[in-house]
Amino acid sequence: MDLVKIWRILWRFKWLFVVALIASIFLAYWGYQQPKIFYETRLNLALEDPSFGIGRAGNLPSSVSNYERLVSLAPTYAFLLTSDGVIKKAEENIGFLDSQVSAEPVQNTAIIILRVEGNDPVRIREVATGVARAFSEYVKEKQEEKNIPPNDRIIISILGSPSPSIQLQSRKMEIAFLFFLAPLIFSFLLAAGLENIIQHKGKMKVLTEREVKNAVDKL
Repeated sequence: MDLVKIWRILWRFKWLFVVALIASIFLAYWGYQQPKIFYETRLNLALEDPSFGIGRAGNLPSSVSNYERLVSLAPTYAFLLTSDGVIKKAEENIGFLDSQVSAEPVQNTAIIILRVEGNDPVRIREVATGVARAFSEYVKEKQEEKNIPPNDRIIISILGSPSPSIQLQSRKMEIAFLFFLAPLIFSFLLAAGLENIIQHKGKMKVLTEREVKNAVDKL
C-alpha cells in the first residue's frame, strides 16, 4: 500500500480516526491505572540416577559418567517440565494455572530451574510446588509404563521450597501502549476495507455507464 493511498484513506475516514484516537487515549489511561505488579518465584529440581526412559541416553559412550548423562538429559527434561501433560496433571491437583511457567537447565549441571510468574505472590509459590510435584509424578508414571528397571530410572528431586516471591518491574507502560495501539490499528483496517468497497462500487458504476452508452450507440 503506497503513501498516497494511505493518505487518501486517512483523509476520507478522518472522523473514524478521531474517534479511535479518543478511544486509544482513554484505554491507555485506563490500562495504566490498573494494578499490574508481577512477582516471580524459583524452584530448583535435580535429575538423579541415569535412565533409559524419557530422553534416552543409552547411546552415549560407556566412558561417559552417570552424572554427565544426567547433564546431557537436563535440557530435554526442562522442555518436558512445561509440556501439556505435566501442566494438565498439575491443574488436576491445584486448579487452573493462572501463572506463567518456564524452565531452563543450569549449564553443565543436572539442575533445572523452574520459574513461575504472576500477580499473586502467594499463588505463584503454590503453582511452583504443584508443577514440580506433578512433573516428578509424570516422569515416574511414564517410566513405569515403559517398564524401565527401577535402578535405571531418573528420579526428579525437588530441592527445598520455592524462593520468596520477588517483585518484577511494573509493565504498566507496555500494557498502556498496547491499549493505545489497538483502536488505531482496528480503525485503519476497517477504513481500508471500506475504501476497497467504495472503489469496487465505483468501478462497477463506471462499467455499467459504459455498457449503457455502448448499447445506445449501437441503436
